[in-house]
Amino acid sequence: MTGSTATSTTPQTTPAAPTTPSLPAPPSRLLEGVRVGVVAAAATIGAVVGLGLRHGLALRPFATVGRALLDRLGTPVFQGTVTTSVGVALVSVAIIVLGVCFTIVAAPLRGLRLFMAALLFATIAWVIAAYVVPSILVLSDTTVLGTAQRVFICVLLSLSLVAGMRLARPNVRVE
Repeated sequence: MTGSTATSTTPQTTPAAPTTPSLPAPPSRLLEGVRVGVVAAAATIGAVVGLGLRHGLALRPFATVGRALLDRLGTPVFQGTVTTSVGVALVSVAIIVLGVCFTIVAAPLRGLRLFMAALLFATIAWVIAAYVVPSILVLSDTTVLGTAQRVFICVLLSLSLVAGMRLARPNVRVE
């Protein structure tokens, strides 16, 4: 044998680089739900403030909820902006969570079915606000919002959930 070396006849290949899609990925349902919840929270909190302004007590519902939550947690009760801020934050988080749950359930729905699902979720929110929250937070006996006002807020909540679904979809342009 001579001093030649054997060479391989099989070609060497390098792995192909992963290609990146040219279209942006659609937002997750969770992010879409947060957007829906923010729209619903803004509309609902605005309506509660508006109803309160009519009676000269714009932030009283939020201050009542904030004070009750701080009492329940054993935190010394503060007056004024602290209790109001805690109340607004609690209501905002609750409505955003409702918006996420609504989006997970109702994302494929359109038209009347979407509105009926929004009414169902608003009814659930009303039941929770009317029966569960007062028993957990031990709210005072004074009624903050009347029944007609609560119904108005829940109907507005359902409409804002539908509007939020429309605005949260990535392919919708608002002009």
